[in-house]
Amino acid sequence: MRLSAQATLLVLAAALGACDTERRTLGFGKLPSGPLYADAGVASDARDATATSVSSLVAEPLGTRLGCGSPCASKGVTSSTCVEGIAVQCIAGRIACDDCPGKGRDCRVEGATVACRLGCEGDSVTQGNETFTRVCCPGATWCEGDAQARCDAAGLAVSREPCVKGLECYDGHCLPARPMVLVLFDTSASMGWSALGKELDSVDELRVSKWPACELPTAPLTRLGISKRAWADLFSEPVFDTVAFALQRFPQHLLAGKSQHCPGGGYTPADLLTGHPASTELFSVPDDASGAWFRDNLAEALLVPFPVNGPSSNRDSLRAWVDFNEKVVDTDTPCTTQADCPNGSCAQKGTGDDHRCTVLENPELRPTGATPLGLSLFYAGEYFRKFAVLEGAPCHLDADCPALGHLCDKGKCHDPNRFCRQRSVVMFTDGIDTASEGAWVAPSIQAKRFRYGLDCKTDQDCGKGATCASSGTCQPASEALDPCKRLGFSCHIEHEDRTFPKAFAAGFTRLRDRLGAPIRITVHVVDATGAIGYENATVAAYGGGLLVPADLASPADLLKGIRGVIDWKDANFCDPE
Repeated sequence: MRLSAQATLLVLAAALGACDTERRTLGFGKLPSGPLYADAGVASDARDATATSVSSLVAEPLGTRLGCGSPCASKGVTSSTCVEGIAVQCIAGRIACDDCPGKGRDCRVEGATVACRLGCEGDSVTQGNETFTRVCCPGATWCEGDAQARCDAAGLAVSREPCVKGLECYDGHCLPARPMVLVLFDTSASMGWSALGKELDSVDELRVSKWPACELPTAPLTRLGISKRAWADLFSEPVFDTVAFALQRFPQHLLAGKSQHCPGGGYTPADLLTGHPASTELFSVPDDASGAWFRDNLAEALLVPFPVNGPSSNRDSLRAWVDFNEKVVDTDTPCTTQADCPNGSCAQKGTGDDHRCTVLENPELRPTGATPLGLSLFYAGEYFRKFAVLEGAPCHLDADCPALGHLCDKGKCHDPNRFCRQRSVVMFTDGIDTASEGAWVAPSIQAKRFRYGLDCKTDQDCGKGATCASSGTCQPASEALDPCKRLGFSCHIEHEDRTFPKAFAAGFTRLRDRLGAPIRITVHVVDATGAIGYENATVAAYGGGLLVPADLASPADLLKGIRGVIDWKDANFCDPE
């Protein structure tokens, strides 16, 4: 079915209008932090100064590296010191670690000891005939865990106010819990076609040979170019400063020595991440050593992780992938595998076993390959489960919980807004899945798994808004926001009534955190096919999200469509499953 321009606008209006009753106007503050896509050779003007890399997601926890709680002699601690803001000292034969950043304080070395201090703490102030010692800077506000702390006008007293449900403390204030939006960007070969859906070589007036003529930033010709302009503008809009974004594409590898031609340049596509056991029925990536391939090669698809707690930002990193600038350079960094060169290539230098990293000094999204939407949704879910939701993970310090909103509480990572933080995937695509084999990685199955769950025995096995049908599958209880119904489609899919007994027995038919609680993720679809079909409508319907046709006539019109998706609010997001 192909929609006319007028029908497209009506569908968009319906998709956004249907959600009006669920929207909430919230006074967001400024988003403070964020990690980065790669750490090798990225130009300083295209990266965030204090952001971390994809590879840092799997770094050994800081508390473990410091030996917090272990005998002092075994770690050779002989003096008090500050390490990455943590006050480390030997007390009663044990390494004591004081998390200064978690208390909103700086680590200071004071003689033979270290202490967590505020900027004005210890300053002397005279009032009348008396001299006092300040405990804080007059009028300052800061965060201590999930509480807002405030200094009085004289700097002599501190008051603390815990943030209530739905609010979190950042930038010194209790503000609405920041929503998390992972943008899954279609980088298939068809995104290198013109907005009319034709390959560039087939249209004389669009013939181009050199990068970046095919994607001029002032007048982009390709679907990808037009899309990048729109997303670059959205990533720069202050109204979305409090949205935590992550960016994912289809798996690609950078090949050394390849020219930066149009459309794919020096990239070679892949449907699977390196190491993915294609011949094995895989319902979830193992958390033991057998699942290391996902950790080691995640950067092939995940370009910019979600921001974490702290003062950094990932907006420059996001924009770097959509700024129409790209530079590939050779480095002297030794390597043995692709995993040693995040978003780069391990290439032979000269002869023998001497291999060095070729890296992106300035990266860019480029189109090449097939459309593995279902597999990419599976990878997105595993990224959420392993690295973006750390509920229940062991910790010594807040720094051991490098995920948005997480704090170390009694030795376990905890997000006080575990059930008040919206998590969503925006699937931006110009087609349907062409490369994900098997029912388990069908896009609609993964979307339904994220939002409602699959197999069930009782209603309690399903997410909010779904019931356990007689077929033993979770089904949406309400059709109010079902995009399939609004478009006149039947979203019953052939394998919907099939069950996944092995996955159900292992608890994989829903995403779950380390404590076994469900992780709820909404899946929206921004569809640039030009002919809305039931495949993508099904993904949005079972993902509990919106289906929005993407107008590729201009970046400005496209931006209007995706704004509404990012601004979407779930009315019941603060209720536990």
